[in-house]
Amino acid sequence: MTTTKLIDTTTDVTSDTLIPPRNRDEKGLWQAEIAAAGPTLSLQGRAAPDAPWHIIVSEAAAQMGDNDTNVTTVDMFPEMRAVVTGNTSTVVKGWLVD
Repeated sequence: MTTTKLIDTTTDVTSDTLIPPRNRDEKGLWQAEIAAAGPTLSLQGRAAPDAPWHIIVSEAAAQMGDNDTNVTTVDMFPEMRAVVTGNTSTVVKGWLVD
């Protein structure tokens, strides 16, 4: 099991592409932290480098629970990334466990 911090920012940004190791379990855990209202954090995946990005889960501050975090079970893709939009100064972080 590997945990990768895909994003830790206070601005709009797209993370580097992560190519998770493949195994028999095709589910992962996505933990998001959004400290205040405003930004949206999405986890995206695609089947191949020439395929379009697909939004797996999109989260905002209203969906966060204790400690401003939320954990979701997600489908794993051959390529994955995190994208933050609508952010001016809020702390936004995301971790993927494969």
